[in-house]
Amino acid sequence: MSRQTKIILLIAVGISLVSCCIAAIGMVFLFNQAITWDPNRTASIGKQIADFDLPSDYTIKGGTNVLGIIGIRITNKSGKNTIWLNQGKTKGTSPDAYLRSVTAVNYRGVEWKAVQTKSVTIRGEETSLTIYTGTGPDGHRYHAWACAFTGKGGPAKLIIAAPEETWDEDAMQAFADSIH
Repeated sequence: MSRQTKIILLIAVGISLVSCCIAAIGMVFLFNQAITWDPNRTASIGKQIADFDLPSDYTIKGGTNVLGIIGIRITNKSGKNTIWLNQGKTKGTSPDAYLRSVTAVNYRGVEWKAVQTKSVTIRGEETSLTIYTGTGPDGHRYHAWACAFTGKGGPAKLIIAAPEETWDEDAMQAFADSIH
């Protein structure tokens, strides 16, 4: 290999390494900007999706804002019951698929089964809410709701999931009814 070829090769490798480092720094910056646990920022993200009244004993625990998709995670004090509100460019993602996606971490291994559909009104618009039950690998039973609605900025989804022993149907219905 000629000396000139070696120099060109070293320059190309150097440029590639510098590009990779810049990309990695950019990804860390994007990640830090995209996910927040700050109460003020998470509340602000929630207000971009819809106005709502939190059930007593619930707080917004985290928010995301990634490439036009925003969302918040709301939990009760024990952390067992979870509500997700999401809005953005999720075209083609059904509430069912979104349920399975967002519960994959908190409710690992739960096999969800749709058992009923009911009509609800969210933000003045009638929509179909699917009710699920599921059993985890440990034998515990779970309940979940999933529906799509029109948020302040476009298509949105509501997902609610909890273990059977802490599921509070009235509180979840009151929350869904409060979304405006």
